[in-house]
Amino acid sequence: MAHDTSAGERISSVPRPGRSGVVAMASRFGRLLARELMRRKTRAALQALDNHLLKDIGISRGAIDRIARDTAGERRIADRAGRPSFTTSQPNQRRNDMTSKTASPQKRVAVAMNGVDTPALLATINAVGGQPELAKFQFRAKSRWISGTHSESTMHGFSGAGGEHKHKASYKAEGDHPAVLCGADNAPTPVEWVLHALASCLTAGIGNIAAARGIKLRKVESTVEGNIDLLGLLGLSDQVRNGYQGIKVSFEIDGDATPEQLEKIVMQSKARSAVFDVVTNGVPVSIAVKTPALA
Repeated sequence: MAHDTSAGERISSVPRPGRSGVVAMASRFGRLLARELMRRKTRAALQALDNHLLKDIGISRGAIDRIARDTAGERRIADRAGRPSFTTSQPNQRRNDMTSKTASPQKRVAVAMNGVDTPALLATINAVGGQPELAKFQFRAKSRWISGTHSESTMHGFSGAGGEHKHKASYKAEGDHPAVLCGADNAPTPVEWVLHALASCLTAGIGNIAAARGIKLRKVESTVEGNIDLLGLLGLSDQVRNGYQGIKVSFEIDGDATPEQLEKIVMQSKARSAVFDVVTNGVPVSIAVKTPALA
C-alpha cells in the first residue's frame, strides 16, 4: 500500500500544461496550419500557369513543390519564382564561404531590370494564374471629329483586375491624312498608328521577357513598314483589300546575352503580343450608330 501511495504521488506530481501552455500549443498549430494553406495556395496558383508562362519565368514543373514550400516560410512568390537576377541572398558569412567552396548553384531572386518591376511582374502572373477572372480587361477610347480628316481620341479609363482604373493622365492621340490624300497633315494617319501600336506592343513584351529571364538590355529599336494599295479603300477595285497587304518589322537588339537568346526574346514577344494577334488574326468589330431623334 505504501508503494502504491508513493506511485500515486509521483503520478500526481507530473506537471500539466497550464493555460499559457495551451495557448502556445494552439498558436503553434495555427502557424503550421497557415503555412500549409500557403503551400497549397501557392502550389495551386503555379499549377494553373500554362507551360509557356512557366518557361518565360524559368520555373519547371518539377520545381513547383519546392517553390511552394519555400514561399510558405519566406518571401512572396514574386521574389522566389524567377531566374532573373545575378544577386543572391546569403544569411551569413559562413554560408558565403561554404557556397564559394562547394561551388553549388545559387538561388537567384527577382530584381527590377530594364525599367521593369520584375517582382511585380511575376506576382501579377502568379495572381492571375490563381484567379483567372482577374485577366478580364476592357480598354476604351473616346474619339471626336475636328475637321476634314482630322480627329482626336482620348484614352483615360479602363477596367480590369476586378475593378475600374484610370491612367495618371488623359492621353490623347490625333489622326489625319497628309495633303496628298486630301488631308491637312495635322497628325499621323490611322494606318500609321497601327504600325506604332504593333511596334510598342512588341517592344514592351521584349522588355518584360528579358527582365524575367535576367537579361539586361542595352538597345531595342524597330522599323515597321506597311504596304497598302489605295485602289481598295478608294473603291476603285473589288480585288484589292482596304488595309495593309503586308507588314514588316525589323529589330535591332543588344544586351547581355547571346544573339540566339536575344532572338528568342523577340520571338517570344511576338508569340504573346496582343496587337500582333489583332493584326494577324483579326478581331470581330461591331459598329452602332446613334443619331439625334427626329422632331
